[in-house]
Amino acid sequence: SYKSLMASGSHLSRELFDLIKSIGEARSKSEEDRLIANECQVLSKKMKDNKIKNKQLKEYLIRAIYIEMLGHDASFAHIFALNLCQKKSIMLKRVAYLSCTLLLNSSNPSIILLVATIQRDLQSQNYLEICAALTAICFVVNETILAAVMEPVFKLLEHPHYLVRKKAVMCAHKFYRIQKDLATELDPKMKKALCDKDPAVMAASLNYYYEASKENPGKYKNLISSFVVILKQVIEHRLPKDFDYHRMPAPWIQMKILSILSLLGQYDKKSSENMYEVLSSVMRRADDLGINIGYAIVYQCLKTITTIYPNQHLLELASTTISRFITSDNRNLKYIGVHGLSQIVSINQKYALTYQNIVVECLEDMDETLKRKTIDLLYRMTNIQNVGIIVDKLLTYLRNAPTDTGVRKELVTKINQLAEKFASNKDWFVKTINKLFELGGDLITQDISNNFIKLISEWETEADGEKFKEETISVYMAILKGNPIINDAMMQVICWVVGEYGAGTLSKEQILEIIDQLMKFLGYQFSDSVTKAWILQALLKLHQTIEFEPLPQIDEAMAKFKRSKNLELQQRALEYLTLKELKAIQLNKLLQWADEPIDENLDFLSSYVMSSGKPFYDENKSRLGILSEVVPGLKTGVYHSGLKVNRDLDQNPLFKNENVTMDEKLTGNVPKKWTKTGYQGPTTNPQDPIPVKPKPNEPNYEKKSYDYTDFPRAAKEEFTMKPKDNPVKESPYESKLKSEKEKFKQGLFSGIGEEETVPAFTSEPQPIISQPQTQPPTAVQSAPINLLGLEDEAATTTGGAEPLTDIFQGMTKSQADAPVSKIKSRLTPKEISTQAFGSLWMSITPENYVTTPNKRIITEPGQMFPILKEKLNFHGNDIINQECILSASLDSQITCLLHCKLAPDTIQFILKTSQETTAASLILSEISTAFTHQLT
Repeated sequence: SYKSLMASGSHLSRELFDLIKSIGEARSKSEEDRLIANECQVLSKKMKDNKIKNKQLKEYLIRAIYIEMLGHDASFAHIFALNLCQKKSIMLKRVAYLSCTLLLNSSNPSIILLVATIQRDLQSQNYLEICAALTAICFVVNETILAAVMEPVFKLLEHPHYLVRKKAVMCAHKFYRIQKDLATELDPKMKKALCDKDPAVMAASLNYYYEASKENPGKYKNLISSFVVILKQVIEHRLPKDFDYHRMPAPWIQMKILSILSLLGQYDKKSSENMYEVLSSVMRRADDLGINIGYAIVYQCLKTITTIYPNQHLLELASTTISRFITSDNRNLKYIGVHGLSQIVSINQKYALTYQNIVVECLEDMDETLKRKTIDLLYRMTNIQNVGIIVDKLLTYLRNAPTDTGVRKELVTKINQLAEKFASNKDWFVKTINKLFELGGDLITQDISNNFIKLISEWETEADGEKFKEETISVYMAILKGNPIINDAMMQVICWVVGEYGAGTLSKEQILEIIDQLMKFLGYQFSDSVTKAWILQALLKLHQTIEFEPLPQIDEAMAKFKRSKNLELQQRALEYLTLKELKAIQLNKLLQWADEPIDENLDFLSSYVMSSGKPFYDENKSRLGILSEVVPGLKTGVYHSGLKVNRDLDQNPLFKNENVTMDEKLTGNVPKKWTKTGYQGPTTNPQDPIPVKPKPNEPNYEKKSYDYTDFPRAAKEEFTMKPKDNPVKESPYESKLKSEKEKFKQGLFSGIGEEETVPAFTSEPQPIISQPQTQPPTAVQSAPINLLGLEDEAATTTGGAEPLTDIFQGMTKSQADAPVSKIKSRLTPKEISTQAFGSLWMSITPENYVTTPNKRIITEPGQMFPILKEKLNFHGNDIINQECILSASLDSQITCLLHCKLAPDTIQFILKTSQETTAASLILSEISTAFTHQLT
């Protein structure tokens, strides 16, 4: 009641008490809005009274804060808050500054009226007034008033009272966030604050060092020893008891220092070695208490251990500590455990072996957040042997995933990346992408569709290309017939396949049947209008194959779309009508002219060119950048086209042309699909008739799914360190269920050798680069091409392997922890002229590439020369605009050519070697690490 509130010492008036009470008792938002609107009118009239007392004005400002807090406008009170800041009363001044920080933001033009008051209060002899002004500065300062308050604040860093120094440090941190250029001026002041005798001032300076270390970690590596000493003093209880929380000494100071150490020790072995001892001590002391704040510190230690240069002892300690989280009944702690395990697995995948049963159980947990984090763990553990069952789990989760677009989009991206990176045969890859298109819907981007079509077009040129085309078109014909609704991505792929392969594969009856099916989808409302343009293009190709046999439905549709407002649809319809209007004789003449040999060299012009006295044009020399007359100052380096190609596929054995020998690659005698005149497909005799394949068997395309987790869920197991004394005899049902789980666990973790150990880490840790197997498993090699059973049981594993046996295979030690720093000793600088570089570059077909972020530190290509020479002994040859070329010799036998492209946000490195070698991946990995360390 109001009387009890007044008796407790509160100075609230009856009006303010009634306002707070009525807001709390409001039964709806509309009733609350009505109360606040009435309060705004009353308060605005009262504040305009000239006879208002300061005590009443203070209460009115508090009521204005309530109005703003509930989402209504109280701008009428802003000027009164600014005026009240000038009062001499400490109570009024603090309420006024509080009102300014809550009612005004840094972009409000009224802030300029507060500058003079702040400057006067900063010079006050009363430290409470100084603290009130400093607190307001942290909220309202902007670039406009920064110069006016910066010097007074810097002087207060030497103030005798610790509370003033602490708030001055907080203001200096705010200045740095507004203007990064102040780092040079702030560094000496912050170093002094870091060594302040009061722990509160020292703790305030940590926020500045965390922000600054993000921008430039190399600048603050000399302070690692200081941070380590401070952290040791904290865990040894040398700070006052006021900083303890639940018997844990200064936990937030510990976590902030751990965050700073993780930034300073990343990719730096020497710096990380100074942290190992204190990290071990912090983790042991925090883990012993067994309270939530202790778990928070342990989790921060895990993040630091997995970020800095790895250490064998710390990784073992972290793996042991994770068991306390991942075996807990508390889902929050279990989530932290799975997240920590995924971070350790990114360094060495063998640590997942200890928690096989728990990972399988987390996949079946009802908690969506925990299940999502476990899915992320599986994504990090995928390799070429277990990709089948992991992708199947991801597809199952995508089918039942919540409607959250962000989650589903992330799943689509992960599944597509795993399928492209680890696919072992075309059969499995096509079925997986088809299922992804079916479940992903509108989340399938145009890049995914285009890349899938590009891969299909490349596979048709292989030895089994004809069989592959027949099977592929059969699959998409079945999808077209059996699904009344098809999403945009799938429809675009179907249109491309039937349009490209229908002419030489399908009979006339089949073509007419497909045309009827496509005409039905022309009336369907797609999300992207371009999809209908794909349908029109497919109709053009199919109808042209049967020599434009009269079909009234097509004529009617084309006449409609030629007047469409959509330019894509209009263009496709006009192209169709134009081709159809050509008479049969004219069309035959055009085809005859197209089949006649064309003198591409234009030899009949040679005499004219030579008579003019000009040098004879050599296409090969021009293409390689070699000019007969070199103009001084003109760059003659090789030109690299801007065509974007997904070079990640080069790591997969499916996408390499193993039939081309290295001699052919070096001499440039590799058949090229693309030339200056366009795409050069497989040459055929124009007189030969087009072979028509017999009508293939048309399978039934049924929507069915096979889910490995579709069995009764086992009762939750309690994981303890000791075996049960009196085990209960299992029933046949429980034995069968346990057998199914055991099979799934073996498939999930197969291939991770328990004998693996963490290496000595003789170099900086590298990102795990999956090395494709030169020869896939026997089951994959012998598997026939069968694209029809999209969801049969055999399709859930790679290449028809046994289900539930493949998830954790292939995680070998050599792949995860190869000591890439030894590659430098195998490289020696090799100087090559620009012309010779261009000639060698064009003669070598295979290439590897890596892209690193460029945080605007590397601004000129020449800055990369000393880094690459120091790290990998590459010799810098030339700079061409924003690109540069380097070369080296590997084992004194293999020539390595490196092409660097500098962009505002990224740096791309393209590597070619004169002979195929696995060292190419190691070289690119070392380059990525070197520039990540240099730029971050």
